[in-house]
Amino acid sequence: MIRIELNNNKFKLSGNMKVLNKVYEDMKVRHPNQWYLRPYMDPGWDGKIKYISDAGYARTGLLPMVTSLIEKYEEEYDIIDRRNALEFNEIPLTVGEFKARPYQEEAVESIIYNEIAGLAFQRGIIGAATNAGKTLIAAMIYKSFPDAKCLILVNNTDLYQQFLDDMPKMFGDDWGYMQGKKVKWSNIMVCMTPTLRNRLDEFSGKLAKYTMVIFDECHLITSKTNKKVVTALYNTAVRVGLSGTAFNHKDPTKNMDVRAFFGDQTYTISNIELMDMGFSTPIVVKIIKGNTKIKIKGDYDEEYRQGVSLSRERTRATLQRLDFYLRRNRYPILVVGRYHEHVEALYRSIQARFGDRYRIAFIHHKIRDRKEILDQFKRGDINILVSSLIIKLGQNMPLIRVMINAAGGDSQINALQLIGRAIRIHKSKKKVYYEDFADIGYYLARHSKHRLQYYRQQGFKIIELWKKAA
Repeated sequence: MIRIELNNNKFKLSGNMKVLNKVYEDMKVRHPNQWYLRPYMDPGWDGKIKYISDAGYARTGLLPMVTSLIEKYEEEYDIIDRRNALEFNEIPLTVGEFKARPYQEEAVESIIYNEIAGLAFQRGIIGAATNAGKTLIAAMIYKSFPDAKCLILVNNTDLYQQFLDDMPKMFGDDWGYMQGKKVKWSNIMVCMTPTLRNRLDEFSGKLAKYTMVIFDECHLITSKTNKKVVTALYNTAVRVGLSGTAFNHKDPTKNMDVRAFFGDQTYTISNIELMDMGFSTPIVVKIIKGNTKIKIKGDYDEEYRQGVSLSRERTRATLQRLDFYLRRNRYPILVVGRYHEHVEALYRSIQARFGDRYRIAFIHHKIRDRKEILDQFKRGDINILVSSLIIKLGQNMPLIRVMINAAGGDSQINALQLIGRAIRIHKSKKKVYYEDFADIGYYLARHSKHRLQYYRQQGFKIIELWKKAA
């Protein structure tokens, strides 16, 4: 028999050590940077991170994984529940001006009815793709628990602004916020995690009264700031993550960190499903020929710089594709680079080629008036915007008809979040075009193949133009 003593933040295992030793081993994850970490670890370290301590403690979000392993080894277990569980009512299908879609109700049900061994386990991750309506899902979860005090956490100013725009439509004046020096306390609050991190000591007493936390874009919990914040919310019995890319980190230890706080993914609504339902714009992904010359083994940064940021081939290809779409009046167009050097180089080339006929601008985080520029682009007053990855989260740009991802890279999260900016619905378009590059290079070619795999896994329509050009 295995005994599990459970509270909001962690649980302790005791009992049959023959079984537990197997579970402890299964709950280790090899660190991808183990060779760099070895000098800082104990002698004889096996290169793996322990997610159950030697004393048998683990984070509560890992309970589903651990109980599944115990069942795998055909051992019985007993859970001693010391949490402050919340009572819930029927799920509200209307919150203020918003009416729930059927899948939103299902997403909320997956949280409030979630159980382990007959015990309520009201935490989990809702895999919500762009346009799923995460703000309403969060509000429905909160309203399902009549005695809850809820913190909604965001890590991005644009995400924060979206909630600020929607909260009055759902709650009138009965909600609070925290950003910088601005604080209004309420039973449901939207908080910027950097602000909360800086004021944890000041507000520890007030935060202890909150019993629910909902983290938008919860894959970001892996940062030091966000870990510090969520760890301090020790009385939150209901913990919900919202993200379409929760477990898409390349580093498996980061995926485990997400799971350790929020638990398993309880519901998923994909981009393709939302497109089929008419809540997202159908997308056509085109892969075009990129860099064909640069290959530098052993120096990724320099290969990227020569093969992407300063590549004349890629710039020419970008100009050709822009010309293709502009001739067909398919704009506004968003062109995305990774580094400021690349963004500004692309802008200069695009401005020189098309600036006499079209309105063109660029932004990255050092551009002071970027909010004004973004607003102009969202209104359609700018035809071509060249941007860094600063736009990958929280931006509602429904007029976009074409996006060219010139940023490259190996991040599935970045690629899918960029697509999320493009597929917002608008009456002016029936489909949206998204273009990416197939590059040559020791690192770049592998990264290009990985991004293509990501698009295929999503079920998007893909046209590989680079093969026709070869």
